[in-house]
Amino acid sequence: MAEEKDHKQAVPDLGMKGEGRHPQFEEALSEAERQARERRREIRVLLNIEVDYSSGDTFLFAYITDMSTKGIFIHTNTPEAVGTMLNLEFTIPGESKPLTVEGVVMWVNTYQPGDFENLNPGMGVRFAEVQQSDQVKISSLVKHIADLEEAAANPPKTEG
Repeated sequence: MAEEKDHKQAVPDLGMKGEGRHPQFEEALSEAERQARERRREIRVLLNIEVDYSSGDTFLFAYITDMSTKGIFIHTNTPEAVGTMLNLEFTIPGESKPLTVEGVVMWVNTYQPGDFENLNPGMGVRFAEVQQSDQVKISSLVKHIADLEEAAANPPKTEG
C-alpha cells in the first residue's frame, strides 16, 4: 500500500515515543499497530463485487475491490465514519444467494477532489458477524483467487 496520506483517518503520530503519552493514546496506538500487523498477515485479493450496505436508515450501493477472510475494502466517495456498524450484502461469484454479514468500519480514505494521488477513496470494513457457512465461502473465494494470482505470477517452466 502506498504511504499514508493525511486524509486517512488513523491514530496520529505526535512525535512522542513512549514516555509522556497519555495512556489512552498508548492503548489506541497499540490497537492500531496490532490491526495493521494483522491486516498484513491476511491474504488480500483484488476483485470487483457489488455490495449493498446499510447503517440505520442509510442504504447504499458500492463495490468491494479488495477482500481477505477478515474483511473488505469498499470503494466509495462517501465512506461512513470509523466505528460505524454496517449490514453488508454481496454475492460470491458462482453462488446464487447473497451473503449477509455485519461489519465495522475500521479506517477511511476520504475522497479528495483534485488529488490525483488519492484514486482509491473508500473504507476498510472488518467482518464482525459472519455465519460459519458464509465464512467458509469467503475463505474459499480468497484462497481460489490467491491461488490463481500465484499461478499467473509463476507459470510452469517449459522445456525448450
